[in-house]
Amino acid sequence: FHQNGGAYGFRDQLQDSTAAVYFMPSEARTHILRSCAVQFLAGDVLHWWHECGDGTKGIRTKCSDDMLWLPYAAAHYAKVTGDISLFSEQVSFINGEELGNAREKYMRVTQSGVTASVYEHCVKALDRCCRTGQHSLIKMGSGDWNDGYSRVGEDGMGESVWLSMFYIAVVKMFVPIARQLGDGGYAATLEKRAAALAAAVEDTAYENGHYLRAFYDNGAK
Repeated sequence: FHQNGGAYGFRDQLQDSTAAVYFMPSEARTHILRSCAVQFLAGDVLHWWHECGDGTKGIRTKCSDDMLWLPYAAAHYAKVTGDISLFSEQVSFINGEELGNAREKYMRVTQSGVTASVYEHCVKALDRCCRTGQHSLIKMGSGDWNDGYSRVGEDGMGESVWLSMFYIAVVKMFVPIARQLGDGGYAATLEKRAAALAAAVEDTAYENGHYLRAFYDNGAK
């Protein structure tokens, strides 16, 4: 029951677009814009959604990685195509029910009436994703690309080593975009975050010649 057939998966189809950019760049660009259009004002996104005759319906979750694929795919698109104008496109945010204590909710979403550039959508994603726990690593939520880790951080405290590493990788891709667009202050903020995450990974998650995968809510490795 987790995902009905025919839906767009937020992370799945953005990953596809990073391959499509080499031979169908216009389709990749269109899908990046489509993905921006299912981002909530809070910065999180629909995990998957259907575009129906009576509006957009999908599932809001506490998955921690979904939103991060937006700046990843957008930065990759710009690097491959040289089309920096993507980041100036204006796209609306959506409104939907808050999750509260629920892990996920299926809902019909509505337009918020608030629009922002693709660049601002990416910034919201980067800011929302970077929530750290007791080891100064990014929190797992209800999965971090590996949906099977849905109970590692279900109480909101578990942390992901993989996602912390991925965040660093996305920052390295996005910082040149921020500087090219004249946002040196945010570029410096991202670099500071990445340096802190890298130090935390080395200090808390590397032992006996390998990296740990995650920490449970109770701090167990």
